[in-house]
Amino acid sequence: MLRYLWRKAPDAGPKQHVCGPAENMMIKISQRFHGAMRMGEVLHLQGPYISLEQLNRAVALLQRRHPVLRSRLRTHPTKRDCFVLEEDEALRLPVEELARKREEHASFWLQEWPKREKEPINIGEPLAKLWLLQTMENAIRNSLSAVNRVFTVSRLLFSIIYTLMTNRLPIARIPLDEVTFSIDEMDKYCHTEAVYGVLNKEMTTKLLARCRREGVSITSAVTGALSSAAASLVPVKDGQGTIMMIMLSADTRRRCAPTVPNHDFGYYASGIAPFCLRMSALPKTSEDSWQLAQSFGQHTNACVNAGQVLASGLINGKLGSLALRPINMAYLPTYGTSSWGVLPFVEQYDGEWCFDDDVRWRLSSHFCDGID
Repeated sequence: MLRYLWRKAPDAGPKQHVCGPAENMMIKISQRFHGAMRMGEVLHLQGPYISLEQLNRAVALLQRRHPVLRSRLRTHPTKRDCFVLEEDEALRLPVEELARKREEHASFWLQEWPKREKEPINIGEPLAKLWLLQTMENAIRNSLSAVNRVFTVSRLLFSIIYTLMTNRLPIARIPLDEVTFSIDEMDKYCHTEAVYGVLNKEMTTKLLARCRREGVSITSAVTGALSSAAASLVPVKDGQGTIMMIMLSADTRRRCAPTVPNHDFGYYASGIAPFCLRMSALPKTSEDSWQLAQSFGQHTNACVNAGQVLASGLINGKLGSLALRPINMAYLPTYGTSSWGVLPFVEQYDGEWCFDDDVRWRLSSHFCDGID
């Protein structure tokens, strides 16, 4: 099967990266379903007015740090249905300043982003766009595409196999709202949003200490808490047995030997078998949540030791094309989660602004970025 899935990457120049199977799959999905695989993020500014020129200088530093931010999307000259990321030192990411009224600060982008998300990824263009929305509550909206910010592993392969092999119970669903359209038309009516929660230093210290005592990772602890929260939203009918299915993906760059550099082009997300749990067995107390975190950690280690991450990109690239077909709700997970390595760096910048890893801007004499 792996021989069938594997295709030797075509030759590429030193400034080119030939996309792998999973990367090609994500770009095709984004092109077909405008807005799919794209994400808009809000970065908040705290401080005085920032000019468009200052912001462009800051973005130029990010582009110098990360090759993917100074690359254009190209089609491969000889290989059909294959894309190439080509570095261009002269490329400057487009930054557009949008005017808005002060009273619109809470609603303006909620109306604007659903329209801008649908803009297709065109050949020859960069993979990121930025918009500056300035009022007294200064904010930057930064929308980055699937290739360089959203590393979404296909949900279909492991969920289908694991579900059919281990149970016949229906998968729990979190109700959102009543809709009047088919789920296959989601790309026409829906849009994506990113929401962040940040722990302060004291809370982080307490969490790390408790994780060490319990013998679990941060990812396991957070997943246990998310499962408990999600379970409270799932309606369960009397006598009906359901399972919660959680899809898992992780950035494997720091697990490679030698480790993959932060600025590498490649797709290094891997997937493992979903974590399934009967709704009746979900935690009801804080102590139960820590026991769930331990079970999750054991599941993750067992899957990694079984080598499930090794061929994830190849398999997902082949079977991810199923996402272009009608969606089968019977096999979709309850929700998905991911774990990404911390990728900090500090860059000297001659402006007044600093961007740090808690997704906030601060007044400082240097420019710092904690996001890939």
